[in-house]
Amino acid sequence: TITLTLTNTGSEPIKFNSAVTAPVLLGIFRGQVAITWHSPDLPNHTDLQLTDLVWNINAQTSQSGTWGTSPAIPAYSFTDSICAYGINCTAAGVGTLTTTRDVPVTMPDLLPGNSLTVRLSFKFDSRSGRPSLPANPSAITKTCFSYRILSEPTVTKKCNLVGQAATTANPVNCD
Repeated sequence: TITLTLTNTGSEPIKFNSAVTAPVLLGIFRGQVAITWHSPDLPNHTDLQLTDLVWNINAQTSQSGTWGTSPAIPAYSFTDSICAYGINCTAAGVGTLTTTRDVPVTMPDLLPGNSLTVRLSFKFDSRSGRPSLPANPSAITKTCFSYRILSEPTVTKKCNLVGQAATTANPVNCD
């Protein structure tokens, strides 16, 4: 299991979906996350499989800003089951894989000063003499979120949480 945290350090809400939380974006938009991953300790864990994403945001208090007013947002949690281990999952093998998922359609905005966590669940056969993944290097090589903000409602921005280059291309694209 690997947990990633995205904190909104900006001055307006991060919108992952166009119309979940007021004020709403004009037009339809649904964000995505692209996760690039691999076996971190070859030749071990070639059977590694990404099975679930668990999205969590703590309760957020109402805020006002240049965008208007966002209501209080209750705590949010959603489990995105990608596949069933050993049945319909793709194993890492000796390569690198990218799994792209839509942000849950029910996910609310991330208001300034708040954080979102995404827990990535990996499964593998631990009977091979390596019962756990190493802490370093990580199985994740890149994680890219797409989102929008109200001041630029038609511009899709990107945030790369893992594997970012020294001179980042965020928020134009993930490096």
